[in-house]
Amino acid sequence: MSAREVEQAGGVVYRLGPGGPEFLLVRAKKDPSHWIFPKGHIEKGETAAVAAVREVEEEAGVSGRVVKELKPSLRFTSGDESVNVRYYLIEAADASKPAERETRWLVPADAARTITHDDARRLLIGAAREIERRP
Repeated sequence: MSAREVEQAGGVVYRLGPGGPEFLLVRAKKDPSHWIFPKGHIEKGETAAVAAVREVEEEAGVSGRVVKELKPSLRFTSGDESVNVRYYLIEAADASKPAERETRWLVPADAARTITHDDARRLLIGAAREIERRP
């Protein structure tokens, strides 16, 4: 039996803090010892970018705007599902809404140490470089 294909979208969310960029991590639902980027299913009629912004708002209480899609998308298996997650660099605009999950804002080095998965860590490093290049 082959795994069911699932498309998701997520946000690598940043804000500019006093010491430079800070990244948003959320505590994972399935394993609360893990820290991840907010992500979730793309709903019918949504683009991946719209889904990423919605998921960030629902899970972390943060609204923002998409800056660009980050490559590559991340693939993993969860149970009997083959999951493909398209991540977007999102600039935070407002963080005053209630969050579904515990959140942390961390400078890049601390976020890289805290985030659980190596592929997500590589995405974080790429996002930090992208922010450094921005005017």
